[in-house]
Amino acid sequence: MIRLLLISLKTLLVIVLLTAVGVIAFLWLAPVLGGSPDQKSTAVIEDSPNFDGRKFVNTIATTVSTPDSDEPMDIWGMISPRPGKNPSSPLPSRSFDKTTFGNGDLVWFGHSTVLMKTTDVTVMIDPVFLNASPIPFTIQPFPTQHNHTIEHLPEIDVVVISHDHYDHLDYRAIVEMDAKVERYLVPLGVKAHLQRWGVADKKIREMDWHKSERWTGTTVPRIKPSVLP
Repeated sequence: MIRLLLISLKTLLVIVLLTAVGVIAFLWLAPVLGGSPDQKSTAVIEDSPNFDGRKFVNTIATTVSTPDSDEPMDIWGMISPRPGKNPSSPLPSRSFDKTTFGNGDLVWFGHSTVLMKTTDVTVMIDPVFLNASPIPFTIQPFPTQHNHTIEHLPEIDVVVISHDHYDHLDYRAIVEMDAKVERYLVPLGVKAHLQRWGVADKKIREMDWHKSERWTGTTVPRIKPSVLP
């Protein structure tokens, strides 16, 4: 009996150690987790008037208007949603044709993913098409009547990333669409993620709050992007 108990404990210990090694390896090696700012980006971050040495803060007093919830986080509900929470059939949608996409058009692909065109400049905001989680196949888009992929997109002059939450910054989408993109506009700290994913430095413009800039290039000069909190 004691021998069987020792064998069970050893087996459990091996499983725990292997799991720990796997988790550590994932956290250390998985590209989906992004990168850390290089020396140049770090200097810009530290020089920002919104950075207090640990985190970014508003320079004026700001209150949080989101009410606190007394309900505990329902982890099981996230893993196994209650009946009726998720759509039971593909969501209504329209087919997107990049050949007819023109000035004044705006296309919403879901959540914060938007494609628009103005003055012959094509802008995409927060492209998420594959997975809104660092763990593959866990938080995927709901099926729609017309499911769109990176292949359906036109050439893009500017990709704007609002922040680096997984439902706004999709690692696989960035990798797959990079060849279509001329320039990325990102807030401070996000450039490192794109660098780790193979995006060329010259394509990334990292900007602080309240900054505006006109770019040089073939199409981008016709717009003046600004970064706001």
